[in-house]
Amino acid sequence: MHIVNNLDSTHFDQLRNLVNGADTLHIISPFLSESKEFYDDLFELLNNEGVKNIFLTTTLDDYSTDLFRKANALYLFGIGCLALNI
Repeated sequence: MHIVNNLDSTHFDQLRNLVNGADTLHIISPFLSESKEFYDDLFELLNNEGVKNIFLTTTLDDYSTDLFRKANALYLFGIGCLALNI
């Protein structure tokens, strides 16, 4: 297990190092990106590294506007998983 911070590099830079040679990725975060470009880059990386399984754990707050943002992020995440058969 590796806890990722963004003090000395970006999360994506650290993720790039973590998935090297991995076939399974566990993501546990209350934050999800809303950027389509982020998911495009993420799934390109995962495809190149041969990741076959992703487990995502996040939070959803009842009656919060955050639900709308998370719904869009989860949709983009799901589309990427389907496209790569993950």
